[in-house]
Amino acid sequence: MGSPQTVADELESWVREADIDGFNIGHVTTPGTFEEVVDLLVPELRRRGIYPDPVAEDEKLTAREKIYGKGQRGLRDDHTGSRYKYDVYTEEPPFVADEAHAAESLGSG
Repeated sequence: MGSPQTVADELESWVREADIDGFNIGHVTTPGTFEEVVDLLVPELRRRGIYPDPVAEDEKLTAREKIYGKGQRGLRDDHTGSRYKYDVYTEEPPFVADEAHAAESLGSG
């Protein structure tokens, strides 16, 4: 609660101190709260360089780029999930029982 600069100061400190990458904004009054965020807070965050500028209508961005900024199309190489990309992930061959083991398994059932 406060001026756009006061709220931006607080959000910016959370980003800097806790390395968070987003906020869930809830409404207090309807209508009003979201309009105030868009009209007052977002321009202040953009001025500080911590909220992305709007993209041109003809420019296509991935969902990740919309959150993290242009150029962040995929996972960074140091992200845990990058080990599971199709061009990196190596699937183990399927299990194939040898014939003696397969016959033993069938005979014991």
